[in-house]
Amino acid sequence: MNELKCANDKFKSISIAHDLTPRQREEVKKVYADAKARLEKEESEPKASGSSNGLGNRKIVVVGQMSGKLRAILQDRKWVNLT
Repeated sequence: MNELKCANDKFKSISIAHDLTPRQREEVKKVYADAKARLEKEESEPKASGSSNGLGNRKIVVVGQMSGKLRAILQDRKWVNLT
């Protein structure tokens, strides 16, 4: 995105738009909120073994926007060390 600001004059008129309709974005937000609520509920429940569920460094990703079959998945956050 930042590279467009520094581009030559030929490309400075390019703009980026969201590819989902407002209704689709609302559906994505709803699926995300439902998944987050389920995870928070699971995390708050005590485990029989006394251990945590190990969610740790994960994030919720909503997939299936273009197919109309929305679902939330857990994805490991991948941190890249640039040094």
